[in-house]
Amino acid sequence: MIPSDINHLVWVTDPALDPDATRVAYAVSRVDGEANRYRSRIWVRRVEGGGNPAPVTSGEWDDRLPAWSPDGSLLAFVTNRRREHEGISSSLYVLHVSGPGEASLVADHPEAITDVCFSPDGRWLSYAVRVRSDHYDADEVARRPPRRITRPFYRLNGAGVVADRPRHLHVAAVDGSGTRRDLTPGDDDWATPRWLPDSSGLVASRAAQRPPWMGSDLAVVPLDGDVRTIAEGGSFRSPAPSPDGRRVAFLGVEDLETYPQNTHVGVVELDDTSPVRWISHALDRSWEAFPEARTPTWLDDATVAASVQDRGRVNLLALDVDGSNGPAPIVGGDRTVAMWDRRGETIVFTSTDGVTPAELHVLDGDGERRLTRITADLCARVSPRPMEHFTASSEGAEVDAWIVTPPDMDPDLTHPVLLNIHGGPFTQYGHTFFDEFQMQAAAGFVVVFANPRGSSGRDAAWGSAIRGRRHGQPGRGWGDVDYADIMAVMDTALERFPFIDPERCGVLGGSYGGYMTSWI
Repeated sequence: MIPSDINHLVWVTDPALDPDATRVAYAVSRVDGEANRYRSRIWVRRVEGGGNPAPVTSGEWDDRLPAWSPDGSLLAFVTNRRREHEGISSSLYVLHVSGPGEASLVADHPEAITDVCFSPDGRWLSYAVRVRSDHYDADEVARRPPRRITRPFYRLNGAGVVADRPRHLHVAAVDGSGTRRDLTPGDDDWATPRWLPDSSGLVASRAAQRPPWMGSDLAVVPLDGDVRTIAEGGSFRSPAPSPDGRRVAFLGVEDLETYPQNTHVGVVELDDTSPVRWISHALDRSWEAFPEARTPTWLDDATVAASVQDRGRVNLLALDVDGSNGPAPIVGGDRTVAMWDRRGETIVFTSTDGVTPAELHVLDGDGERRLTRITADLCARVSPRPMEHFTASSEGAEVDAWIVTPPDMDPDLTHPVLLNIHGGPFTQYGHTFFDEFQMQAAAGFVVVFANPRGSSGRDAAWGSAIRGRRHGQPGRGWGDVDYADIMAVMDTALERFPFIDPERCGVLGGSYGGYMTSWI
C-alpha cells in the first residue's frame, strides 16, 4: 500500500434491517481524492440472496444513516447534497423503496443531522442536530461578535466551540406536513434519542450545562408535556427502551471523578424510582466500544446485546437483564464488530480485521455469512499484510502487542522498525484494518504496536494504572508504567524477531501517542 492508495479506500457503514428482516440497507463510503472529500452511497440488498444489491442513491454526495419505516415502504437518510448550492450542511430525506417516486425533503439544517429514527406508529421522524445561536448570523467570521464563555466545558475535539451550539432533539412529520419541532430548546445538550414503544415520546441522554460538567442524565422527552428525568448522578448515554416499554438499557458510569474507567451496561425502570442496575459487571471490560460506540439492542424483554472491547477485539455479547447468567457470545473472533442492527432472529453487522476493511455480514438461523465484497479490489491491489500477536512482560503485567512485516521480507537481513502508539490513552489497537500500518509495512518497515497500561480492552485496574494520584487513588501518571510497557514491547520484539535492526528504530503516535513519542 502506498500513500495514493488512500484514494481506493472503501468500506461499509450503517447497516439497517427492514422490519421483516428480508432486506438490509447500508452505506458504502469511499474516498474521492480528486475532490478531497468522502462520498457515500446507500444500497439495499436481500438478506437471503436472490437478486443483486441495488443502489438507492447516486453516490455523488455523502448519503448515510439509512432508517426504515415500520411498514418497510420508506427509507429515510441523511445527505449533504444541498451544501454546495444552498449552504445547507445536512438534510433529511425520505425515499419510497417499494414503488416509484423521488426522495422528498423532510428537514435541513446548517449542522450535521444524527440519530435518525422513525416513530413506531410511522408518523414521525426524530433526529438530533446542533442549534446555532445568533453569533453565527454573519457569514463572515470576522463580523461575528465575541463569545462570552461561562463554563469550562465549552468545546469538543472535532466539533469546535459548542457552548453556543447545543444539540437539540427534533421531530418532523414523515409526510412533510407542518413544521419540524424542537423538543428540547435551551442550553442543554441532547443525544441518542430513541422512541418509546407507544410513540408518545423519546428517551435520550441530556448533558445539562451545570456542574458536574462531565455528567449526563437519561430523560423521557414526550411529544407533548414536560421532560422527566429517569436516571441521574452519573454519565449515562445511549438509551434503548425495552420492547414492553418497562425498562431502558444504556451505557454509562456512576463515578464522575475517575478517568479512565470501564463503561458498563445498565438498566433502569421507566416508570418508578428504582436505582440503576448494572448488568455487565461480570465481565470487567469497557462496553462502550471504540471507535463506534453503539446503543445496546434488546433481543427480547429480558436480554440485551452490546459490544465490548477485549484485548484488541470488539465482539457482540448478550446480557441477561436479571443477571442470572454471565455474558454470552453472539459474534466473536479476532475482529472488530463496529455497527449492527437486529430484527427478530437476524443480526446484520459490519466486521473488519487486520487485512480486511469493514464488510457487511449476517447472522441468522443458517449461521454467519458475508454479504458484501466491496473491498476485494482494494485488497487485491494492495495485498494487505497480516498481523501477528505477541505479548511482553512488564513489571509482571502481560502486554498485548502485534507485529506487521514488509512484503517479501528477507528474514536473514535486518529491517528498520516503527513503533506506533495509539491516542486516547483509553483506546485500543487490535484486530482492525489500519491503512497506516499497511503503508508503513509496504515501505519496508517492520511495524510494531501495542496496548500498554492505560489502554482500554482490559480490566478497570489496567486503564486506571496511569492516573495521577488524586483523591487517594493509586496511579503514577502518564509516562510511568505506560512507558515501561512500551519499552518492554520493543525489547521483546528485538529479542523475538532477529530481523529487526536495533539501530534503526522509529517511534510515532497521534494525540496521547504524540505525547508518548515526545516523552520517549
